[in-house]
Amino acid sequence: MAVNTERSLINKAYPILKNFPFDSNFSIKFLENKEYAMVDSNTNQVIEIVSQQRVLCFTYNIEETTFSICIPEKEIEWINSASNSVKKLDSISKKLDKAIKSKNILYKLDISIESSKWMNDLTHGNTMLSKEILEEALSSIVGQIDAPESILLINNINKLYSKRGLVRLTKKEFSIIMTFIHFRLIYVKLILGIVIASKISI
Repeated sequence: MAVNTERSLINKAYPILKNFPFDSNFSIKFLENKEYAMVDSNTNQVIEIVSQQRVLCFTYNIEETTFSICIPEKEIEWINSASNSVKKLDSISKKLDKAIKSKNILYKLDISIESSKWMNDLTHGNTMLSKEILEEALSSIVGQIDAPESILLINNINKLYSKRGLVRLTKKEFSIIMTFIHFRLIYVKLILGIVIASKISI
């Protein structure tokens, strides 16, 4: 898959990203469209030519933290079209910055829950915007442990986010959940950046 990291080309393809406010936090590249053939395994005949849409990949790399978040082109367009309905940008930005820097898992959790509610205006009618990416992140993190342990871990994450029941964590579970909450905060910061860029570009 061809990769183009030239920011000038990215800005040309996505003009709103000229105003992306978090360039010091995220590097951006895009993966070019690529066609591939679906072939019938019995007849070796081409069934369909499928075109993969271009995907923008944002890499957050601060100190010892590195996360790559790839967002399909159609979702960038959705964020741009829905950005007018999103409010309280300055307030959520300050809280996200503080929570990302914090080592307190409960504070990070509270801001993660609050920022998820902030996202509701954006994801209304298009909930896959965050669901797919967060599920992939959780699967990647939880995939490092055995199945019974991963089920317990996911249950503990759900308890934390619903604030129901007592949660006891091992050091390993604490580390994994801390990583997942941290990822969620960074993901919302990225979406916030795209929303701000869109509003500035109007």
